[in-house]
Amino acid sequence: MAIGGYSYLRNPKGDILINPTSGLPIINSNFLPIGDRTPDFTIGLTNKFKYKNLSLSFLLDIRKGGDVFNGNAFYMFRTGLSTKFLDRETPVVFKGVLRDGLENSDGPTSNTIQVSPLYRSDFFTSLPESEFVEKNINWLRMRDVTLSYTFPDRILKPLKVFRSAGIFVTGTDLFLLTNYTGADPNVNGTTATSGGAGASGFDYGTLAMPRNITFGIKAGF
Repeated sequence: MAIGGYSYLRNPKGDILINPTSGLPIINSNFLPIGDRTPDFTIGLTNKFKYKNLSLSFLLDIRKGGDVFNGNAFYMFRTGLSTKFLDRETPVVFKGVLRDGLENSDGPTSNTIQVSPLYRSDFFTSLPESEFVEKNINWLRMRDVTLSYTFPDRILKPLKVFRSAGIFVTGTDLFLLTNYTGADPNVNGTTATSGGAGASGFDYGTLAMPRNITFGIKAGF
């Protein structure tokens, strides 16, 4: 369930190293763990309420923790379409220390170099995958809710056809509460056929769960 990828090159204190020539952060060339998709826990809470011939049932899906790679945000940034940098004329100063030979000393040189995204195409390849791994993602979603009505015997017996009958309406994924910035954290970049945990937690070109409403009739003969 680990997420592997590239991150920043840092000094022993954890400071991001900055290229003193370009003012851009330096990417670590080693492919390392940058996230963990394993949730702290998941809960499925179901309940049913009934009043005379009406019944209401629902299933709540709860998840606490686990990381999600927002590949859509990564792609949008790399192609210069991210809304985070609509104001491209405003200079950016990356937080870190210069790799000028003093980066591992007690007094590294803080970065003050301004970079203007408008004039630097390499700016949009300067952030590694680790910047787009969203940590400790939680969600509460209404997985499904069903409202049904069962016709009473006094209506069915004269017909002499049905032993039971009723109508229902079911809503699926009607709402989602989450701290994830993308459309839906419950995503999988592949399918279950890939084996193991597959690509769950990789949000890259995957469509969010749609809201569905279904009407139906149940009948017993």
